[in-house]
Amino acid sequence: MAAAMAVGTALAGSGCYNPSPPAGSYRCGTADRECPSGQHCTCGLCVKSDDQAACAFGVDSSAATTVNEHEAFAVTITAYRDVTMTSPATKFNGTVSLSASWGDVNPPTVELVDGQAVAMVSLNRETLPPQTAKVTATFAGNKGTSGKIAVKAPPFVRDPVAVVPPPTAMATFGFADAIVAEPAVIVTSTGEYRMYFGGYANGAQFKGYNFGFATSTDGVHFTPNPVPVLRAPPMPDKAQINSPSVFNVGTSWYLAYAQGTSGVIDQQDAYLAGPSVDGMAAFPVSGPVVRRTDCAYCDATVDFPSVIPDPAGNGYIMFFSAGHKIGTGTIAEVGRASSPDGLTWVAEPAPLLSSDITGELVLLAPRVYVDGTVFKMWYSYARGQDIMDLQNLCNDMNRVQIGYATSSDGFYWIRSPSNPAVAVGGTGWDADSRALLPGSVVPRDGKSPNSGFAIYYTTFRAVSILGICLPNGIGRATRP
Repeated sequence: MAAAMAVGTALAGSGCYNPSPPAGSYRCGTADRECPSGQHCTCGLCVKSDDQAACAFGVDSSAATTVNEHEAFAVTITAYRDVTMTSPATKFNGTVSLSASWGDVNPPTVELVDGQAVAMVSLNRETLPPQTAKVTATFAGNKGTSGKIAVKAPPFVRDPVAVVPPPTAMATFGFADAIVAEPAVIVTSTGEYRMYFGGYANGAQFKGYNFGFATSTDGVHFTPNPVPVLRAPPMPDKAQINSPSVFNVGTSWYLAYAQGTSGVIDQQDAYLAGPSVDGMAAFPVSGPVVRRTDCAYCDATVDFPSVIPDPAGNGYIMFFSAGHKIGTGTIAEVGRASSPDGLTWVAEPAPLLSSDITGELVLLAPRVYVDGTVFKMWYSYARGQDIMDLQNLCNDMNRVQIGYATSSDGFYWIRSPSNPAVAVGGTGWDADSRALLPGSVVPRDGKSPNSGFAIYYTTFRAVSILGICLPNGIGRATRP
């Protein structure tokens, strides 16, 4: 018999052949159309009566023509016994697969009972107008598709109170008594929030800008460890480290960061420290892994590295800010490097995003989260008209905000038409800051992106004790 099993199984729990399989359990061949005894072939399925076969599906999403990412909306799915969809298959019972023409649909399957189901589903990737997304229901090769659905990226709302306010000698954050910045928040397998950060200390014991960590049970209230996990090694004046990013290789922990000899975002290379046995013990310094000589578009600087596991299972991916020398100036780029083991890295030959005079002139600190099959990037950006003084980001005329972009492969990115994702201004603790720098993005509930996202960021502000404008203070913004 040329029939093949489609759903369920023709074997009973004892392992014996079931001579009376349920209707729809088998597909029938297009040539011989053979089916088990008592069943016949309809629309590629072996059934006892035609109203048990789903030849086509109606997918009605008309109640929601515009939704936000991850916003649940109702879809009515109806099975039909004919491809013209005039006669419902009122005895069809089966689990249909759902897919989206743009991004992913959640849940990926829906069970129909008596030929119908009303499901609450969501989509996870913003569409670029006038393009829209559609939802398709599929069973045994038979399909149906919804109408057009526009998907938007909702803006983030900043918490009115700082997660970590700029520290002082009287109110330190662990070892840091002048600066706390660049939060890299992860959620461990036990549900603990762990924040790695940069902190400047004036005290003799840990003087300088070092990396520390703090822990939290709710992602809002953090308790700092009093000792740094990485101290900047003794180097010439103006030596800088920035942007800690912690990741696991097996049971070992590694920390990627940038280090250079001139300024915070200039003449840097991406470094790697580790391994640390638990991510809380000190990270031994290893050395540079992506240098300015490794890619033509990063010959001025390699900065703000951030590492994630490759969702394809092929090792690790590093996203970073890059500076490319053009004549007497430098243009901003976003680059990518890959590694099979997290230790040796190869930079891609071309940038992912590039600045331009008429668009986003400033590009800094790309932070990527993989949501299903969708890569999502948040980064600092500013248009040319939003930058009056690039050397002083505390200038009241500046507007460096956090943007958003998505990708299906991590290489080709589409900037959000809804940018900025996190805007400057407002009335909260950081209303006076004119520049925001993303540190990390995690699911809002610490578990699933279906709950939304929380972004941890740094504000730029004048640090009186050092007399210059620097990242200082850590905030959080959330979106559903």
